[in-house]
Amino acid sequence: MVNRFLLALDPSPHSRQAAEYLAAIAGQLKGSQVVLLSVLPTWPSGVNSPVTDEPVILTGEVHGGEDAGEQLGQAQAFLAEIVALFKRRGLEADRIQRLIVPQDKGVAEDIVAAAEKHECDTVVVGRRDLSAVQSIFLGSVSSELVKNLEGRTVWVVE
Repeated sequence: MVNRFLLALDPSPHSRQAAEYLAAIAGQLKGSQVVLLSVLPTWPSGVNSPVTDEPVILTGEVHGGEDAGEQLGQAQAFLAEIVALFKRRGLEADRIQRLIVPQDKGVAEDIVAAAEKHECDTVVVGRRDLSAVQSIFLGSVSSELVKNLEGRTVWVVE
C-alpha cells in the first residue's frame, strides 16, 4: 500500500510544523510519496502554471505586480527548505513532488482539487490559531478541508 500525502504549505510557522510532523512519519513509511502544494493568491503573468520542481527565474519586467513575482520566489525557496527537511528524514527526492499553483476558486477548494488530481489519500495542513470570531470572518482552510474532502484523510497539525 502506497501512502500518498498532499502537504498544503504557506510560509508560516504552522506550515513548517505540519511539514516537520509529516517528514517524521513519511520518512519511515516504505514507498510513501509526498506532494508539496503551495497556493498563491497572485500570479505573475508570463509564468506557466503549475510551477513544479524546476525553479523559475523571473527576468525582466514582471507583469501582474512585483508582489506576485516575490511571492512565487518565496514559495520556491520555502518548498526547497521543506524538500531538504524530508530528505534529512529519509524520504528520497524522487518521492517528493513540488507544486505551486495560482489560487483559482479558493485555497481550500484548490487543495481539494489538487488532492483529487494527484490521487492523494491523506491531506496534511497546519492549523492557525484563529479565534471563533476570526474563523467566522476569515474562514478556516482546515475546517473547509475536513468538510469537503470525501474519501480522504485530513490531518490538521497544531
